[in-house]
Amino acid sequence: MTMDLQNNDKPQHSEQEEPEMRERMKNVYGGMKRTELMDRYFPDLLKHWGKARLSMLNKEGGLSLCDRELIILGMEICMRHRDVEAHTVLALVSGATSKQIAAVVGLCMAVHGMYSYDERGVRALKTAEDYDADPEAAILKVNNLRGGYDASMQPHDTP
Repeated sequence: MTMDLQNNDKPQHSEQEEPEMRERMKNVYGGMKRTELMDRYFPDLLKHWGKARLSMLNKEGGLSLCDRELIILGMEICMRHRDVEAHTVLALVSGATSKQIAAVVGLCMAVHGMYSYDERGVRALKTAEDYDADPEAAILKVNNLRGGYDASMQPHDTP
């Protein structure tokens, strides 16, 4: 997923990402596709899960895109997922402030402990400061980072 600041693009998730997600998860778990085990028993389960996931991510349901991205950022920090920088930028692009990013990091520290700050919180705050200084460069850096260690990662994917 890329974002175009000139066109004021808002992040949007599409069903086209799902086949790509399945394809890029090949060779996980000793060469077996990530979905292979469950597909043996319930072939459509993960397909339907993917559609439900995209449906929820793209609906406000009482929460703005900014609120959803801040919540997801907190979950990513506490769960020690890889996409902290991406969700930080997605939250900022959606209207969050660096102070709100810092508040999320602080809540994660209060609820989940100091390692939330050490392992992921610092990355979120540094990304927010980078974005404040130069939004376009921060977005490019996140896209390059994601391309550097796992070109296929998309926001909301789990490792």
